[in-house]
Amino acid sequence: MSSTRFTIIASAVIVGATLAACASTESALTEKGMKPLTGPQIDELLGKETRWNVALANGNRVELRVAADHGTTLSWVGGQASGRLWTTATGYCSEYKTLGDGKPHCYRMYRIDAKTFKSFRDTGDFAAEGTRID
Repeated sequence: MSSTRFTIIASAVIVGATLAACASTESALTEKGMKPLTGPQIDELLGKETRWNVALANGNRVELRVAADHGTTLSWVGGQASGRLWTTATGYCSEYKTLGDGKPHCYRMYRIDAKTFKSFRDTGDFAAEGTRID
């Protein structure tokens, strides 16, 4: 698959139109009193080494592997990309040199339940939803 199809992957560790229609908006989450996770809360959610099934806003699905050092690997049918993520006071950023524009992109993350997160871009647009693989 081309890197163009995965531009949003490059932008999001850190959840298509159909998916976005089903996904909660960030404002809907905040109206329920939910707050974005802090960096330490994201570190706790991601754990030392985890795997996630991630549904992207563009409709693609990937597997995300997060290593203890926050190195990441995105895998999809026919390809994969390595990158990294880091937490900030108000969310997380990710960078994949071989996808999209190769620049870091930052997000806000919300914990939906013990195994699920949703991420949103700075614009409030839905980016991805991830479910932990045990």
